[in-house]
Parts: sequence; C-alpha cells; structure tokens
Amino acid sequence: MGGTTKWYGAALFRFGAHEFLPDDSHACLGWLITSTDLAPYYEQAERLLGVRTFDYEPDLARIVNRL
Repeated sequence: MGGTTKWYGAALFRFGAHEFLPDDSHACLGWLITSTDLAPYYEQAERLLGVRTFDYEPDLARIVNRL
C-alpha cells in the first residue's frame, strides 16, 4: 500500500486534552471520556508499538516554529 496508508504507519498521534472538550464554534459536544482516562491505553499502545519521539527535520522545524 502507499499514500496515506504508508504515512499513517509511520505516525501515531495522541489527541490533546483540548480535543476532548466541547467546541461551541463548530457545534460539537465534548467526549464522554477525557485524555486522562485514555492515558494508560495510549501508554500501553506506545510501549507495545515502540513509539518514540524524534526531532523535527530542519524544514519542518521552521514551519512549526512559525505556527
């Protein structure tokens, strides 16, 4: 496979705490659970999958710093 399937296999993201909250500007309700509720599961999955952090590549770092 390729495309986004290939990209997804290289990146696993955690939702941020703010993403579980209601968003009135988009008429979205909050989740029934919090990021704290999911933390143990995220940690277990990251451990099992060998997830690790890495430094941004220089070009990406410039973009992120501008955001």
